[in-house]
Amino acid sequence: MAEFDVLKEFARMVKPDEYGNCTIDCEDCPIYAINNVEGRICYNFIRLHPEIVTEIIRKWSEEHPQKTRADLLLEHFPEAKWQYIPPCHIFGSKWKSKNCKRYKSCVECHKTVWNEVVE
Repeated sequence: MAEFDVLKEFARMVKPDEYGNCTIDCEDCPIYAINNVEGRICYNFIRLHPEIVTEIIRKWSEEHPQKTRADLLLEHFPEAKWQYIPPCHIFGSKWKSKNCKRYKSCVECHKTVWNEVVE
């Protein structure tokens, strides 16, 4: 991972809803009281030990890498030469008419679209 953004990774880890509340089960969260070294509720643990929490989030992030469109394609079609597949051939003409204007060339489109992170 080239750059580590602890807040973005924290949000990815807890999957906040529209109000900012965690949507994962507390027991599955490495910062939750039964999982942290002091048994404190997560809010207090975060405030009191930001360095420890940062390392916990970094470890979680390394264990749960984000996937790109190319990764997902390769899961289903391991032999696919995704570098040569125009995204518009996969996503259809509606996608093409909306997105072709965004890129200067097909090469830029290929590179950007296939390397885009997806959830």
